[in-house]
Order: sequence, then structure tokens, then C-alpha cells
Amino acid sequence: MKENLQNLIKNYKMGHKENFLKIYELLKPTVAKYSRHLYFYDPEDSTAELTLALLEALEKIHYFDNEGKCLCFLLNALKNKYMELIRKSVALLKHETDWDMECLICPYIEYAYSELELMADINQLLASCNEKQQLILQAILFKGLSCSQAAKDFHVSRQYANRIKNILLPKIGSTLFSAKTDEKNSQSV
Repeated sequence: MKENLQNLIKNYKMGHKENFLKIYELLKPTVAKYSRHLYFYDPEDSTAELTLALLEALEKIHYFDNEGKCLCFLLNALKNKYMELIRKSVALLKHETDWDMECLICPYIEYAYSELELMADINQLLASCNEKQQLILQAILFKGLSCSQAAKDFHVSRQYANRIKNILLPKIGSTLFSAKTDEKNSQSV
């Protein structure tokens, strides 16, 4: 005979703590779903956090008169823990992003280049562009903005900002890489 959730919770509250495993097995698909969506966390950590939330909910639940109410209570507890973990991860991501924006780095260029040389070379290459294109590309390269955010900031479409990046970035890269290769060749001679 298959035990229902209501009886499992009653038995758990009466001291049969081994029923937690049976309750967990019933709610395991929900735990796995929320754990899968928490991609900022290690899957084992997020599963452990959600399992702990389920355990805390079982300790707090006070009514067992309806299986639907019990299930709703436990699912809400899992959902609330999931939302809490999402808020924490977004705050952590925002904190990390703010730090990255403070230091001027160019994520598209991997070799060492002094900031002044880099800015001078890029400004020279951007001289053929109009002012708005220059500002958009500088925001994407040096401020770390996404194409969407740069488009919002400069009141253009996301596609336009992406097109500017895709057209001008290879030109800048090829010019800078050829300048670096020429510099290495002149040093070896």
C-alpha cells in the first residue's frame, strides 16, 4: 500500500524521522527542478539548501487535515528558498559586475597592452566612425556593458549596437594583433 503525503507528515511529526526520506522522494523532482535553475551555485550545494528548506518546512508545518494543503505548504517552502537563493546570486553577480566595471579592462584583447597605448590605438582606429558608434564601442569594450545595455544608454536598438561591435571589433583586433606582431618582429631583428 502506498502511503500518502498527509500520513507521512503525521508520522514524521510523531517522531518517525525516517519518513523524511519518503517525503523527500515524493518531492525530489521539484527539488531537482529548482536546483537545476540555480546555475550560479554548485548543483550539490543548491540541492542541499533546498533539502534543508524542506526539512525546516516539515518542522514548521502544523496542520495535516488535507493532503493538498500539506503539499502546497511544502512546495511554497521550496519555492521561497529558491527565490531567496536567486536573490542572493543576483546580488553577488551585481557586486562582481560592479567591481569589474571599475577597473578598465578589455575582455576581447588577451595580451598585455598598456592602457594608454590601447586607448590611443583604439581611438585612432575609431576616428573613421561617427561619435555615437565610438561611444557605443567604448562602452562595450571598456565599461563591460552588454550590447543591450549600451543600446539602452545611447538610445539605439540592440541590433545596431551588436552590428557595430561585430563590424568594428574584428578590425580593431586585426590592427592590434598585427601591431603586436610587427613589434615582436622588430625586437627579434
